[in-house]
Amino acid sequence: MTETPKRVAVDASIKDAVFGHWTATGLGGKTRHGQRLVKVRCDCGTKRSVLASALRDGSSKSCGGAVHRAQRNVWVVR
Repeated sequence: MTETPKRVAVDASIKDAVFGHWTATGLGGKTRHGQRLVKVRCDCGTKRSVLASALRDGSSKSCGGAVHRAQRNVWVVR
């Protein structure tokens, strides 16, 4: 049996919610198409606005910095 992810309401209570490497810091307004944006901070320190739907469905988990650091460490010969 697989668990369905909890729905996270996109309102003021989203602050400090964690989505992968992202941590929500607040609401970011809406796109010109009416989609809700959330201000987030990655574990590496990058700050961005991300679609709330991308956070909820898991299609956005980080800024990619962690992936690049992991790949760089694999290929570095010391």
